[in-house]
Amino acid sequence: MEHKGRPLQPMPRVLILISSLSMFIMGFSDVLKGSAVAEMVSSLQVDYALGGIILGITYFGFFVGTLATVPLLKKIPVAKMLSASVVITALGVLLFGFASSSILIIFATFLTGMGCGLIDVSANLSTRIAASPDRVGRELNQVAFFHGVGAILAPLFATMVLGYFTSWQYIYRLAAIVLVVSVFIVTRGVSRSGLDDRVVYEPNQKFVWTWQFVVLGGFLFWYMTLEAGISGWLIAYVRQEAALSEKLSNTYLSLFFIMLTIGRFLSSRYVDRIGLLKTIIIHVLAVLIMVSLPLLFVQAHFLLPLSGLFMAPLFPTTVALLVDDLGMVGLRTTGAFFSIAGLGGLVGPWLIGYISREVSLRIGFGILPLFALAFIVLTIIYLLQKRRKVAI
Repeated sequence: MEHKGRPLQPMPRVLILISSLSMFIMGFSDVLKGSAVAEMVSSLQVDYALGGIILGITYFGFFVGTLATVPLLKKIPVAKMLSASVVITALGVLLFGFASSSILIIFATFLTGMGCGLIDVSANLSTRIAASPDRVGRELNQVAFFHGVGAILAPLFATMVLGYFTSWQYIYRLAAIVLVVSVFIVTRGVSRSGLDDRVVYEPNQKFVWTWQFVVLGGFLFWYMTLEAGISGWLIAYVRQEAALSEKLSNTYLSLFFIMLTIGRFLSSRYVDRIGLLKTIIIHVLAVLIMVSLPLLFVQAHFLLPLSGLFMAPLFPTTVALLVDDLGMVGLRTTGAFFSIAGLGGLVGPWLIGYISREVSLRIGFGILPLFALAFIVLTIIYLLQKRRKVAI
């Protein structure tokens, strides 16, 4: 790996803390949209299709952001890119809070998603170069934990804001104040870390295009249709179909991310013993059951936020499978892999919104089991390919 600039300096811990704060910003900013879209659909003359576009554009921005990291890291130090990504996210949130037209809302959503995509890559890379070699795994898990904390707090923050203001835009306006303060902390921390001129781009890396990459990319695509579909439309669905209050429906969204956070901690204890692929298959089957039952029996709506517990290991375990198959995964492969996930996040919420407009929200939300089934089909394809390879 080629590094430019001065060697590792005395304050790498600062950069790890700043990366953790950046991931908090990412989780917080990303999940705010679930509360905002539900309010827009219920209080304004906005149809489900536009709501789906707003949710989907976030992940299109995420797709662009992650894909852009490869050319950007050729010249920009990763720590400085971390600062820029937080600034972009904050600008997107601020613009969303004051947008007065659908075009501006969509642009603000794209900007926020792009900033989140840049944060995802730059925060993890910053942590990797700042951490001691024997603590990389631990530090990366700590950084990921703060993403979960931000996602948990976002719906609770939205509920608090809506208790004082009637307009959904105040969710983003007040969130922007939090983010502006965070931008100042991140930029100051990056400059103090001693790692703000270190380039981590690896010019000789080649993109690896194999059947494993395609199928495992499909794993992430369908996983993100599920996660983005649930997190984007859960509040609107339980408010309309289960007649839950505004406060309780927002609590459901927080509970979903609480389950994701707890699930990732618990699954780390058994995933290696069970086996990577077997863990994925078991958990996808459980998710299929938990998103299907509430559609058949409305009284089972409490299963929707609890599904996060079983979705938790799907993303990191898929990444682990990729590393197992391809060895050390480089920056280009990682960027492409995360971009495929971003496309899934675009397609899932948009498709739910489109079908909800044409038919009903119940039917639109009801395609979640189809996403899970598509995921299961890919796991079967992967398993058969692996067995065929072993037989040869």
